Amino acid sequence: MDKETYLTGTLEIRQGENIITLRRAGRGDMPAISDAIYQEYGTTYYKDFVYDADKLYAYLSSEGRFSAVAELNGELAGHMGTWEEKLFPGIWEMGMGIVFRQFRGHNILAYLGKYLLAYNIDVSKARGLMGHNVLTHSISQKQSEQGGMVVNGFTLNFVPSDILISTFTRHKNPETVNEKSSYCYHYANLTPDTKEKTVYLADEVTDCVQYIYNTQKLKLVCTSDGFAEPADKSTLVCDINTRFGYAAIQVPEIGSDFAERCRKALTSMKEKTLPPLTYHFPQTHRKHCSPTKKQRKPVSFSVLSFQIRNAAI
Repeated sequence: MDKETYLTGTLEIRQGENIITLRRAGRGDMPAISDAIYQEYGTTYYKDFVYDADKLYAYLSSEGRFSAVAELNGELAGHMGTWEEKLFPGIWEMGMGIVFRQFRGHNILAYLGKYLLAYNIDVSKARGLMGHNVLTHSISQKQSEQGGMVVNGFTLNFVPSDILISTFTRHKNPETVNEKSSYCYHYANLTPDTKEKTVYLADEVTDCVQYIYNTQKLKLVCTSDGFAEPADKSTLVCDINTRFGYAAIQVPEIGSDFAERCRKALTSMKEKTLPPLTYHFPQTHRKHCSPTKKQRKPVSFSVLSFQIRNAAI
């Protein structure tokens, strides 16, 4: 379809006696979407604007974003959005997927996902499209506990380094993916002869992460529950999520020289093991709601990050 059809038209899918209609989300859809997010996640959703219909619409309708809804027999039933990654032009992400509880069991999320895939192929011309579980969400934690720590991703022209590290235990047997503490990367290469593969965390990336921790004499706190509060000032907290060659480390405040010490460790690793390894240290802070209790106050973390280019996986 052309861009105008996505912006103003609809796509109808007949499912037995039901009709599923896919279209661009409008301002009038936002109150119901916001309410559905609250019903599903409580106050754990890590972006506060989702609880305000006007702010949610402003976000989803801004440049570089596209938001779609599904109707089941004329009733609003689900939502999903897609947006371009600011750090990586040409790479788009899918997220904010929600199916209203009374309409589950009709593959609505799958239809929305395919609709946004088509949008990214037809309109945004994305080089890559990805999606992943955000472990600050209670629903994502439940899914991870049932199915392992799994990151879902889609690529158009290449295989990104999109890895969620939950522990340092590797699972080479695909049959063990459903175990707790397992992790894998699943991707679909969107070519005319689409093939699906499952690949596992690269030894090189694991070694790099372990090297940083060992060199800095820091310990990792990372559980299937997602974010954890730091036990002391020498603890790196939670996960490292390399998204299309980008890795982020959430850490507590442990001194003004921490970035420099990590930079030295990364430089050493770059020289010894990973020639393509580069790094970037944005001095930013983010607040994440604790996933363990819905009403718990947000916990602040510093965000230090490094970049891995062309990491073999």
